[in-house]
Amino acid sequence: MHTRARTHTHTHPTHQERDQRFQRLRHDVEAQLQRGDASLVRPWHALAYPWSPHFLKRMSRSFADKTLRDVRLQGLSPLISAPHPPTAKRRLSIAYVSYCFSSHPTTYLLGSVFRLHDRERVHVHCYALNARDSSPARAAVERESVNMCEGGKIKWREERVKRGERGCGSWYCC
Repeated sequence: MHTRARTHTHTHPTHQERDQRFQRLRHDVEAQLQRGDASLVRPWHALAYPWSPHFLKRMSRSFADKTLRDVRLQGLSPLISAPHPPTAKRRLSIAYVSYCFSSHPTTYLLGSVFRLHDRERVHVHCYALNARDSSPARAAVERESVNMCEGGKIKWREERVKRGERGCGSWYCC
């Protein structure tokens, strides 16, 4: 019995179809922005789209505003500037908070950011909301940060964060 090989054909959109899709998406995002809603397209995804820097900035602002509203809904106060800026003798402390410092695309992308900090000028803290896993990405974050706190160990700090207090000498950055 002769069996025919099955072939799967996947057609890619033409340039014209692609451009039409982006135009429709831009129209939808524009409508969201006009209503005062945050864009459903995340700013970091839109960086790869053929949209103007001005439009990307408007999207980013809408997303930042939504994030600030979410922070306030949870009873947290917005971040404030550090009272004592870094000096030649005192390093700047930066805290990164992630729900998923593990084998996740964000962790891989941030890996180079951690390595680029000048250790003579910057003190890096990482706060993971998930437990340690055995991923190489998590191990790299632990190596690159001065201080790494995880999951349940952060819980006792929530009240301090709500009051806008500092942890580990740094201002919380979410």
